[in-house]
Amino acid sequence: IAVNDNFDSDYINPSVGMDMASKSMFNDMYARDIAKKLVTVLKEKRLRGEYIGSYAPYGYLKNPENKNHLIVDSKTAPIVQQIFEWRAEGKSYTAIAKELNSADISSPSRYRFENGIKTNLQKKGLDILWGRHMITIILNNIVYLGHTAQGKQSSSYYKGIPNHKVAESEWDVVYNTHTPIISEELFQKVKEMNNERKEKVKSTWNKYDFLPKKKSLYGNKLLCAECGCIMKIYRNIGSRKDKVWFTYICPTHSSYGVSRCHRKSIPMKQLDDSILSSIKGHIQTFLDKERIVKEKMEKEKQSIDDIYTKYHNRDVDKEIKKLKQLLLTAYTDMKDGILSNEEYIAVKQDTQQKISRLEGENIAYENIIKEQSNTERKQQIFSSIQKFYNAAELTKEMVDAFISEIKVHSDNTITITFVYDDVWENLSEICTVMEE
Repeated sequence: IAVNDNFDSDYINPSVGMDMASKSMFNDMYARDIAKKLVTVLKEKRLRGEYIGSYAPYGYLKNPENKNHLIVDSKTAPIVQQIFEWRAEGKSYTAIAKELNSADISSPSRYRFENGIKTNLQKKGLDILWGRHMITIILNNIVYLGHTAQGKQSSSYYKGIPNHKVAESEWDVVYNTHTPIISEELFQKVKEMNNERKEKVKSTWNKYDFLPKKKSLYGNKLLCAECGCIMKIYRNIGSRKDKVWFTYICPTHSSYGVSRCHRKSIPMKQLDDSILSSIKGHIQTFLDKERIVKEKMEKEKQSIDDIYTKYHNRDVDKEIKKLKQLLLTAYTDMKDGILSNEEYIAVKQDTQQKISRLEGENIAYENIIKEQSNTERKQQIFSSIQKFYNAAELTKEMVDAFISEIKVHSDNTITITFVYDDVWENLSEICTVMEE
């Protein structure tokens, strides 16, 4: 529907259709032309060394008199210098991030949030701490040498090219566009150290490939109970380099320390054994309760059928309401002297017994309905049980079939939410009601 052009595709005629097709074509051509001109203008600005980012890099501010020029931010520039000095001293990215978080120094995202600079991370602003990723970005950015490197990402509407990273050789780099924060000597020293560390990691990357590797069986189902982050699996290599063991660790604590989350670490074997044992126990409980329910329902079949029929022909809630009203009326009659105290007590006891019986039948009926509605889900459960009942070890398929969520607490205890928890609970309720 195009309101301004009085067009509705449900009521189209050939002449109007041709007009709309022509307008759509010209509108598309116009949009492509605007996009092309905009890309050209931004490219020219970048090549002139004008800064066109939405907000200034950490350590700088946009010049109030010229938004395309960067000036040093006296509050954050010393922090950038400290980061480079720490790295030059040999500190790791993670260690630098921990130092900054321990000192409660605002991360770039948090700093922008505190100063009213809007970004895509606005809602998370106060929660974002320093991390390895941000330290890496700062230590590799030539903006701190007084140069601008832009065009690191690109997209083109008129060419139909989506947003993508651009090779470093194709960046738009202009030198000496603003005041530097870091000396060339310090920047090169850090760069050399980064390259050395990178080569060292590369040289040992495949060194222990002969040792086993594992993938998490739990995916995004295994969470830290405190911060909600997905627990990650870490491979630990023994001192003799001939054995490995695997541990699930909270990455928030690993990256930020206790300032953000307390330590959670649980050995993979311990967790797998606990989950397998819990699933098997859950399966056995289900089978036991299902057997009891079936036996009871078979034994009490006539009573259940009577309740089921009765509820289809009567409004029991309405009857309960009437009986409660009768109790109130009897009490009023007793107060007014119409009924004696003994007569009132007799009416009260008789009415309460009827209410209790109807309420019990109400619960029984609701559980019968639940039991019937769970038939399809029970078939799914039985299918999974049949498949995994004799499983000797835990598998991802088994986890997906039975586990909804696992939370790891600081004392290494775990809370498990099963996929069919509602069916299990319903079975327990039915068992209790039938026994009563």
